[in-house]
Amino acid sequence: MEERGCTDILCCLLFIAFSVAMFGVAVIGFKHGNPKLLAQPYDPDHRACGVAAGVENAPYIYFTTLYPAPLLYRTVCVSACPTADDL
Repeated sequence: MEERGCTDILCCLLFIAFSVAMFGVAVIGFKHGNPKLLAQPYDPDHRACGVAAGVENAPYIYFTTLYPAPLLYRTVCVSACPTADDL
């Protein structure tokens, strides 16, 4: 049997370097960014519902029609979900 050696040191160092860089980018993003915008729905005017100016009091998105695609252009930010009586 041959003597075996460690051949993955370079890969391990690259993995550690990229992991540290990824953590650094995440810290900078949370410090200077707005993580709430990641999970917010957006209207066709590219405003985050419930966050952006003009739609602060409308945190929900309403799809006015389910087809044809694209659905993005048939949405509107609303303050409450409509009921059957509203339609």
